[in-house]
Amino acid sequence: GLNKGAVDQARELLHTAVALEPNYAPALATLANAYGFRSIATTDPTDVARAIEFADRAIDGDSRNSEAYTWKGYALMRQSRFEEAAVAYRRATDLDPAHAPAPYFAGSSLLFVGRIADALPLLQRAVDLDSRLGMPWLGLGAAHLSLGQSAGSAIQLRARTHARRRADSV
Repeated sequence: GLNKGAVDQARELLHTAVALEPNYAPALATLANAYGFRSIATTDPTDVARAIEFADRAIDGDSRNSEAYTWKGYALMRQSRFEEAAVAYRRATDLDPAHAPAPYFAGSSLLFVGRIADALPLLQRAVDLDSRLGMPWLGLGAAHLSLGQSAGSAIQLRARTHARRRADSV
């Protein structure tokens, strides 16, 4: 199974890949992801700084790498730099409109700064892109509640709409 040792080993392999090819954007973006998520467990601000560093390097190597912008945004969000994070997520979404995590994280960033009306369509977009992800649904419900709407009714309506869209596409 996946354990801390396996994750640490995978991160070291990514470092090895980057040592061999310093501008390899996919490995750099994945390192940004790894350090961003590692910061949850360690709460070490150095991990977040490293995530931003790797994301920036990935962007320098390939400015069209949407994953790099997603994980840069995630690290900026971990630093409570929500407006900057939202900009990075919007860029990720522009580059890969089918990538559900980017609009989810963008919407979350905007929720944190009270821009609820701006967050709502992003969170809805994330749900529309991948209804199996739970966190976009949670963010969508929080946004509706913050706007004084009945979250239950709004989410049920959106779920029915989504189910109908899926049925129509089959």
